[in-house]
Amino acid sequence: MGRNNASLTELKHLSYLRTLEIQVPDVELCPKNFLSKNQINQLIEYKIAIGSRYQWSAVENNSRALELSRCQSIIQEGGGVNMMLKRVEALILKGLEDVATVLNYFRIDAFPNLKRLKVDGCGGKIEYLVDTTETMPPSIFPVVEILDLRSMQDLRQICHGHLPSTSFSVLRELWLDNLPELINLWEDPTGQAPLSSLRQVKVRNCHKMKYLFQQDIIVGDLGQLEYLNLDSCDNMEAILAINAEGAAAQADEIVLHKLEELNLENLPNLVRFFCKTNSLASDSSSYIRAHEPLFNRKVVFPALERLSLEKLDMEEIWHRQLLPAKNFNRLRELSINNCEHLITIFPSNLGQLLQNLEELFVSECHLLEDLYEGDNATSVTLPKIWTVCLQGLPKLKGTWWNKACHESRSFENLNELTIRGCNCMRYLFSFTTSKLLIKLHELEIEECDMMKEIIAIERVEDGEVVDAIVFPKLFSLSLRRMPELTSFYQGNCTLEFQSLVELKIEKCPKMHTFVGSSTNRSKEASEERLEGQTDQEGTVKPFFNKKVVLPALVFLTLQRLDNLKKIWENKLPIDCFNQLSFLSVRECNNLLQVAPSKLLPMLHYLRELIVEECDLVEEVLEQVEDSGGKVMFPYVQTLRLAHLPNLKSFYLGNHALEWPFLKKVEFEDCPKMQTFSSGLLLTPKQDISSLGWLERFWKGDLNSTVQHVFKEGKLGEGEEKEEEETLTTQQFPREVCKEAEDKA
Repeated sequence: MGRNNASLTELKHLSYLRTLEIQVPDVELCPKNFLSKNQINQLIEYKIAIGSRYQWSAVENNSRALELSRCQSIIQEGGGVNMMLKRVEALILKGLEDVATVLNYFRIDAFPNLKRLKVDGCGGKIEYLVDTTETMPPSIFPVVEILDLRSMQDLRQICHGHLPSTSFSVLRELWLDNLPELINLWEDPTGQAPLSSLRQVKVRNCHKMKYLFQQDIIVGDLGQLEYLNLDSCDNMEAILAINAEGAAAQADEIVLHKLEELNLENLPNLVRFFCKTNSLASDSSSYIRAHEPLFNRKVVFPALERLSLEKLDMEEIWHRQLLPAKNFNRLRELSINNCEHLITIFPSNLGQLLQNLEELFVSECHLLEDLYEGDNATSVTLPKIWTVCLQGLPKLKGTWWNKACHESRSFENLNELTIRGCNCMRYLFSFTTSKLLIKLHELEIEECDMMKEIIAIERVEDGEVVDAIVFPKLFSLSLRRMPELTSFYQGNCTLEFQSLVELKIEKCPKMHTFVGSSTNRSKEASEERLEGQTDQEGTVKPFFNKKVVLPALVFLTLQRLDNLKKIWENKLPIDCFNQLSFLSVRECNNLLQVAPSKLLPMLHYLRELIVEECDLVEEVLEQVEDSGGKVMFPYVQTLRLAHLPNLKSFYLGNHALEWPFLKKVEFEDCPKMQTFSSGLLLTPKQDISSLGWLERFWKGDLNSTVQHVFKEGKLGEGEEKEEEETLTTQQFPREVCKEAEDKA
């Protein structure tokens, strides 16, 4: 509407008005009666916001919605707004000084048409939303489906006193947030609890609540509950609390038939999900925490699919005795975070109940030593497990998959595996397990301080012959920040990564080879032949040898590998590295050269080459005889050489170098670089779109330019950065990765 009173008062002249949608952010512009009594009675649909701008999408299913925000004076004056309350379906009250003016005024009528009620940040000394101890209306909120109460500083209960039988009878969603005085939901002397239609409950920042549901009748009344979320309720001790002498306490079990998602977060005093009120009161908290798991045998969750536990003070999650067969058997997602005293996750009897588990996330549980209780994990099968993430578990020594020989059903669908900050793990997979990862797509391992290898050395049974370990679907592999890692695998088998497109190895200072030989194990007296860098004849051993097969690799990043002296052998299998497009080598301070010239035919598709901060590198391309009369880089577009204090030349051999697609050249802080190449260089300037600071020193070709700059002493300076947009790896990955994945 417009910004003046005339535009609102003119509504009175619309005698046939049936539908109205307006927002009046400024209360001063809203007159007392901008609609007549007849107009209000004739309105079929209306959405009216006074004092704010409201997004009506939240009430799109309600034909009559009214929001009153910071407009106490409009309500106190009565008139048209108050008349609308009797017919309203969605009512939002925000920032009112005295919300009791609205609630008490219409308590007798009990809002017969109201389907959605939200009260947010309102004052008025309201201790009970509904109080029937003095006046008993025939029904209270009979058609309310959504009740949302927030920031009501004095509210102690939603309902106080006896509730008529039809009260809240269709309530589906209950949202409670920042109610510091709330003790419980309602307290009916007859045990009446309006829960039979409840589907979703979310409670946050209600610090005085000790139990969420207390009524003895809750067994049947929670039969429709689908979603339950409790967050930051400091005094919460149990979710379901039942009188020990009541009928519900005598039942064998309480079944939450439709509960699909349960989130419990930041509940420091939560003892268990279910309790009997008198037993909880008599036990000491320390005894309960030491001997009671969160879930006992009393409550059954046959439909639960998602379970999230965060910042709970518990040692165990599940009861050690055998649980009912239907309990948790539909669980698909399990997330556990910041449970400081948790020592194990799954009791030994639970393995057969988690047949549908697909995602497992465990993080920041600093006392956790094992995922499964006990040493016998051979019965554990997780046939549908898809994603596993273990993070910030400094005492975790192992997992069920590396304890013993397992059936393939435990891993046949594993797709993503992330391990971070598990400092007691010495290896990730047993030799047997590594052969079963047929669908593993992404593997990321970081900050595991004690890990020496990813696959443990094999123990081959008599008569067993294993030539290769194959990862047929692995697409991305990342190894980062592992100070003790020496290799991915040290054994007699070949590793085949048939689909691996991206490989990142960063800050693993002791890693000297990707696949080593088991014979090195017997040579510890000789410091593993200079930390594994040389063989028995003293020849420098390459990082990648014939025992690793990478036919689909596109991206290769090597950073901070202090033991790396040589990346490749002079000869590799014909199907290795022939898809490599991006090569980045950084901070490898013992590396002498990046690649032998004989290997260039294997690197046919290389597009970007970056070498930085490698102190001993004197030449990027190693001289090897019989490499032909010309060395070609047919697709390289970007070349960056930076912070290489001993680099003398890109290539010191006599063969011609040809770069038909070179577009960007960057040299930075290479003080000893005298020439780019000793042989002929076929790279005319007109083909290079970005030379950076070399542009102003151009002498006709790249060799002459580098020689001139070296004489002038410019290659050791800190060169300015060009602001123009140039070709980088970030512009390629989606296209190249998609192409590589399709080929794989």
